[in-house]
Amino acid sequence: MNHNMKKRGLALLLACCCVFTAAPVAVKADNVSISTNQTPTGTYSSYTKAEVLKSDTVVYDTLSTSNNVHFYKYTAEKAGYFTVNLAQTSGKGKWNFSVYDADNGNQELETKSLASNYTSRIYNLRPGKSVYIKVERVQSTDITILDYQLTQDYQYSLQVKTTESAQWEQEDNDTPAAATSLQNGTWINGSSYKASDVDWYEYTIPENGYFTYDFQGEGSSALWNLYLYDENMNELQKDTNTRTVSSGKYVLPVGAKVYVKVTCYGVGNQYKIRSNYYATEGWEKESNDTMALATDLTVGKTLHGSINSKKDVDYYRYVATGSGYFNFKFTNADGGNNQYWKLSVYDEKKKLLQTVETEEDLQISTAKLSFRKGKEIYLKVERNINDYACGHEYTVTVNPYKADNWEQEYNDSFATATTVKKNKTCSANNYAVKDKDYFVYKAAKKGKVTIQVSLPDSGYWNVCVYNQKKKLVKQEDYAQTGQKFTVKAAKGQKLYVMVKARTKSAVGKTYRVTVKQK
Repeated sequence: MNHNMKKRGLALLLACCCVFTAAPVAVKADNVSISTNQTPTGTYSSYTKAEVLKSDTVVYDTLSTSNNVHFYKYTAEKAGYFTVNLAQTSGKGKWNFSVYDADNGNQELETKSLASNYTSRIYNLRPGKSVYIKVERVQSTDITILDYQLTQDYQYSLQVKTTESAQWEQEDNDTPAAATSLQNGTWINGSSYKASDVDWYEYTIPENGYFTYDFQGEGSSALWNLYLYDENMNELQKDTNTRTVSSGKYVLPVGAKVYVKVTCYGVGNQYKIRSNYYATEGWEKESNDTMALATDLTVGKTLHGSINSKKDVDYYRYVATGSGYFNFKFTNADGGNNQYWKLSVYDEKKKLLQTVETEEDLQISTAKLSFRKGKEIYLKVERNINDYACGHEYTVTVNPYKADNWEQEYNDSFATATTVKKNKTCSANNYAVKDKDYFVYKAAKKGKVTIQVSLPDSGYWNVCVYNQKKKLVKQEDYAQTGQKFTVKAAKGQKLYVMVKARTKSAVGKTYRVTVKQK
């Protein structure tokens, strides 16, 4: 070998050495702000040897053929979220980038094969929660890459970019006990940051009123499942395979908690959720699921309510004034289809007086009721047939009607019969098929007494007349029209009239009893 060949060989060797020993040149990566304070790191080839990363600090590192995996650990320092940004500064080939949950058995959160710069998905961990980050060298099989490029070091920068925010859920919130608190009227952001991720939210009822929540999933491909529970984990509402939810209206006791559970068919998808609470005195007061806890109804005031779940019932109490009659009016305020409701009326001794079932009716009323002053009457509202009524708003109102001559319940026996005066008319109705009304007239003088029962043209009736000894003297078992009876009576003797609806179509219809004596 001549002298010139030796010089050329030495120059080539020095050039090659420069390739492998020169300091890395900082190259700005996509979505990464690289600072000038380069921080070289060592060999961190396992979880236990992971290099600790600090928020928003850029770290530069090198992967060689003899050390092709580096691990890092980052612990969240503040509320909000962070991303991990990887930027290649030299080396031509492929990389594997992975993130693991350090607090849950190093569960894999994401893994990407890279040939360029990368920004991870969003992670929103509670302060103190940690992740491991793994950067791995993968030798390229690209035949266009030169041999020396396959063996050169891979140089890169790594940065955990943080954003402080109080409007993000904080993981792990995958149980009710770890639920993220909802703020009334404020959107909270969240994400399905790992496979099978479950996010729980809670809200505490501050005062009388009703609760709703809104949910909006971002992106067009992700589908979400949302479940609403009370503090006893009774399911109030379920929405599956959806992207948006505007919940029903729910009335809960002051101080009670309500929970929302969010799951997603996918990983890395984002959403936002907010609670809405409307304070108002015009609503029922939960819990009112027993007669003892019934919400009071007063004349001239409409109350709003909502059936929270298939187990929920709402009771209302009204105290009769003793003048005329009244009824309860129910309105399906939301007007939705397939909402079936059931109304039941009870007296203070829990005796069932009547039941009314809706069939998609927007408005229904109970039969007329007339009770002596001070009598407590209860209205029970509940769902019927299916669960579609749950979470929907309704209203209830008590409507009183003045009437001077109206029966007074209970008048279902000889002893409690309603008095009818000479040449006067008393109005009445049977509030249920089992209801029967008794009337009594005391003869003003000896002679004939004419008893006329005017019946509406609806259904069949049983009409009976009894003498002083309560012996049946006149009867029409299936009356459809007005009935007229003439009975002889001595002065001071009592005559009784009993009227009872035979068919359901006769229930609630007004009839009249008139007694005439010359």
